[in-house]
Amino acid sequence: MKKNRTLKKQGQDVLNETPNLKKEKVEQALRKHWSIDPDEIEVKITNTDVELTGYVGSLYQKQEAERITYQVSGVLKVINNLKIDMEQPYLC
Repeated sequence: MKKNRTLKKQGQDVLNETPNLKKEKVEQALRKHWSIDPDEIEVKITNTDVELTGYVGSLYQKQEAERITYQVSGVLKVINNLKIDMEQPYLC
């Protein structure tokens, strides 16, 4: 059985989590933001890297999705492949 390792991130101890748990945490964080439509964003987890794909309605939403993802515990790298769809309604 593999033990969890402890990582240091911004001076805090962070436990590695299973990929499914991290994906759920990223998706939950994106759902909480008023301008993000999480149904349009796909989250892929590889170790401590998160890839975001899908569509958003503005550059602001693309940048916010990345910022929010970085704030999730255990995320060390975000690959933001979100595309801006000018036809999609947006709030900002």
